[in-house]
Amino acid sequence: MMEMIYRAEIYFSYYQSKDSKIKNWIRKLKLKKTLREILNSIGIDYASIIPLTGIYRGKSEPSFLVKLYDVPEYRIVELATKLKNYFNQDNVLVEIENIEKESLRKL
Repeated sequence: MMEMIYRAEIYFSYYQSKDSKIKNWIRKLKLKKTLREILNSIGIDYASIIPLTGIYRGKSEPSFLVKLYDVPEYRIVELATKLKNYFNQDNVLVEIENIEKESLRKL
């Protein structure tokens, strides 16, 4: 029997339309450091972070996709919750999928 692991994608934004351009710009400047700290605080050693443009309530905003592999489901939920709370978002989108461990190859 193949060992099952989780692959997840978490879509979120740091942007707040109610905040000034300066506050959003500062959030953007601190984003990489903040994400590293959040990931480290919950024991996630590696992730891919991809910039995107999202649409929320009909308006576009800078967004990001965090891709995770071989991470327990509880850590995925914890990361999504921390991102939602830290960036004061109404919601984040989380996709979780079971995959077979042998289908991942580390080179």
